[in-house]
Amino acid sequence: MKVYGIDYGTVSTGIARGESILKIATGIGQLKTPEIFSFFLKEGLSESNIVAVGLPVSMSSRFSEQTFKTVDFALKLREKFGARIYLIDERLTTSMVYSSMKNTRSTKGYKDSKDQNSSVLILSSFFSNEKGYSELISGKVFDIGAIEKDNLMVYNTAVSVSSLKGKTVDIFTTDPWIFWYYFKNGFKSTTLEADLKTSYDIIYTFRAEKDYLKEKFLCECVCSLDG
Repeated sequence: MKVYGIDYGTVSTGIARGESILKIATGIGQLKTPEIFSFFLKEGLSESNIVAVGLPVSMSSRFSEQTFKTVDFALKLREKFGARIYLIDERLTTSMVYSSMKNTRSTKGYKDSKDQNSSVLILSSFFSNEKGYSELISGKVFDIGAIEKDNLMVYNTAVSVSSLKGKTVDIFTTDPWIFWYYFKNGFKSTTLEADLKTSYDIIYTFRAEKDYLKEKFLCECVCSLDG
């Protein structure tokens, strides 16, 4: 089975390819990003393939606009071809590629092949570290209806944004798809609990996290969204 690695950029994108049995990543090239879908059409990408996509995350573990653009691209790729998408935390990828090349290539040569080499590293990471990636899965959006309280927190889950409009709300999530969902709808979120307040009137989350959140934020009203 063919497996691909992608270092996505808004202008250019690096692509690597390998076989699931051999688990050896080989750089294919660096394409203009608008050409990516045509490339995969020629490759015959389908639901039988896997694509590992590098996920931009800051050194402080925060998501950004580039994170959103990358997840948005990955979702469109999955929708068009049906391939399974896995996200690889690409922190240190660029510096690792640079470190391996800086003494052997010119600066121009480094820049010209950076995306391709990053894609090779992303795919190699996918092959070698099962704990270093997660599959991109679209989650469920919960309809919580009208909310009377104003000081809200939504913890690692997606709720209908119509319920949150006009409210004071903090959103915490480490899930790239949930981040993408809120960002697309104009809501900011954080990946760091240190950014959150010390207390809330109501918290929406999953049942498994209720006791932890009650104790941490001294909130009596923690609503479970999974039964």
